[in-house]
Amino acid sequence: MIVVAPDAAEPDLPGDMSRARFVRDDAPFGGPLVGCHTGLRSVSEAIAVVVAGDMPGLRPEIVALLRRRLQESGASALVLSDGERARPLPLALQVAPALRAAERLLSTAERRLRALVEALDAVVLGAEEWGAADPTGDWRRDVDVPGDV
Repeated sequence: MIVVAPDAAEPDLPGDMSRARFVRDDAPFGGPLVGCHTGLRSVSEAIAVVVAGDMPGLRPEIVALLRRRLQESGASALVLSDGERARPLPLALQVAPALRAAERLLSTAERRLRALVEALDAVVLGAEEWGAADPTGDWRRDVDVPGDV
């Protein structure tokens, strides 16, 4: 599931992405919590892993780790810590409780994804757990400005 802005063109995707589906935010510039909520409403599985499109170093092993550890823990949410603090992305969620929490937060005009992580009392995995899947910590890299590429 790929969430895009209401008026955005569907981006070209690399390789065989025939299973990818696009959904659109209801309103432009709603913020990350709105985008997450939009995606969660379209998910048919019990667990979703949420990532951003600007995370070029994210490895499939990290996504698999998030999903597996969420299932094992029984928690509603799971995030990674970079040693300084827990990061809101990538994020593994139990869809039903995450949808309820997102709707409650959005009704108060909250738009931060970190608020969802806090509301769900996410389990945090440190480097001692994610390091085997990504020894260099490339999952932390994101692209915000051209110089980040």
